[in-house]
Amino acid sequence: MWLIAALVLVIILIVISSTKFNLHPFLSLLLAALAMGFIAGLDSNTLIGKISEGLRLRVCNTINIK
Repeated sequence: MWLIAALVLVIILIVISSTKFNLHPFLSLLLAALAMGFIAGLDSNTLIGKISEGLRLRVCNTINIK
Protein backbone atom coordinates (compact mmCIF):
# COMPACT_ATOMS: atom_id res chain seq x y z
CA MET A 1 0.00 0.00 0.00
CA TRP A 2 2.84 2.39 0.77
CA LEU A 3 4.27 1.92 -2.74
CA ILE A 4 1.00 3.13 -4.23
CA ALA A 5 1.13 6.21 -2.02
CA ALA A 6 4.75 6.76 -3.07
CA LEU A 7 3.72 6.45 -6.72
CA VAL A 8 1.04 9.09 -6.26
CA LEU A 9 3.59 11.41 -4.63
CA VAL A 10 6.06 10.85 -7.46
CA ILE A 11 3.38 11.65 -10.05
CA ILE A 12 2.63 14.87 -8.17
CA LEU A 13 6.39 15.60 -8.21
CA ILE A 14 6.42 15.18 -12.00
CA VAL A 15 3.49 17.53 -12.50
CA ILE A 16 4.77 20.21 -10.13
CA SER A 17 8.34 20.15 -11.42
CA SER A 18 7.14 20.41 -15.02
CA THR A 19 4.54 23.12 -14.50
CA LYS A 20 5.61 25.29 -11.60
CA PHE A 21 9.39 25.07 -12.00
CA ASN A 22 9.38 24.76 -15.82
CA LEU A 23 11.74 21.80 -15.66
CA HIS A 24 12.14 19.86 -18.89
CA PRO A 25 9.87 16.77 -18.90
CA PHE A 26 12.82 14.42 -19.40
CA LEU A 27 14.51 15.76 -16.28
CA SER A 28 11.24 15.59 -14.34
CA LEU A 29 10.82 11.93 -15.27
CA LEU A 30 14.44 11.18 -14.46
CA LEU A 31 14.14 12.76 -11.02
CA ALA A 32 10.89 10.89 -10.45
CA ALA A 33 12.54 7.59 -11.38
CA LEU A 34 15.36 8.30 -8.95
CA ALA A 35 12.93 9.26 -6.20
CA MET A 36 10.76 6.19 -6.73
CA GLY A 37 13.79 3.92 -6.78
CA PHE A 38 15.10 5.29 -3.50
CA ILE A 39 11.64 5.12 -1.93
CA ALA A 40 11.28 1.49 -3.07
CA GLY A 41 14.55 0.65 -1.34
CA LEU A 42 17.00 0.19 -4.21
CA ASP A 43 20.60 1.05 -3.48
CA SER A 44 22.21 3.79 -5.56
CA ASN A 45 24.42 1.46 -7.66
CA THR A 46 21.48 -0.72 -8.69
CA LEU A 47 19.27 2.28 -9.35
CA ILE A 48 21.77 4.11 -11.56
CA GLY A 49 22.56 0.85 -13.37
CA LYS A 50 18.91 0.17 -14.15
CA ILE A 51 18.27 3.72 -15.37
CA SER A 52 21.42 3.62 -17.53
CA GLU A 53 20.43 0.26 -18.97
CA GLY A 54 16.95 1.54 -19.82
CA LEU A 55 18.32 4.64 -21.53
CA ARG A 56 20.86 2.60 -23.48
CA LEU A 57 18.19 0.18 -24.69
CA ARG A 58 15.89 3.03 -25.71
CA VAL A 59 18.60 4.82 -27.68
CA CYS A 60 19.82 1.61 -29.34
CA ASN A 61 16.30 0.61 -30.35
CA THR A 62 15.59 4.08 -31.70
CA ILE A 63 18.59 4.10 -34.04
CA ASN A 64 18.54 0.31 -34.70
CA ILE A 65 21.84 -0.61 -33.08
CA LYS A 66 22.10 -4.12 -31.69
